Amino acid sequence: MMRFGAGILRFVCLVGITGLAVTAIGFEAKALQDPALPPDEGARLALIDYCVLQESSKHGQYANYVETCKCATSKLMSEMNQGEMEGVAKWKKPISAVKKRWESAWASCGN
Repeated sequence: MMRFGAGILRFVCLVGITGLAVTAIGFEAKALQDPALPPDEGARLALIDYCVLQESSKHGQYANYVETCKCATSKLMSEMNQGEMEGVAKWKKPISAVKKRWESAWASCGN
């Protein structure tokens, strides 16, 4: 009977320690979330990140597309309104309202 009780005690301690570890990781993850950025800066960063990730998956890591991404982002940013910027910042990619303009800006910068 004593052995059974000791096993239960070990199990309860293990569950408690695991719970504390998960809680600590949860607090750390919350602390590492993106800081609040103005919509225009959030949209600019989201578009550049999206572009670089998309192009690197198509052309490889060392292709020269970063300047084209910056150019297309700059062109699109000058055409977007506040609501569109907020949408892009939220979804981290060109939303449907700006998708055609994004493609046009990319094409004009790629030449």
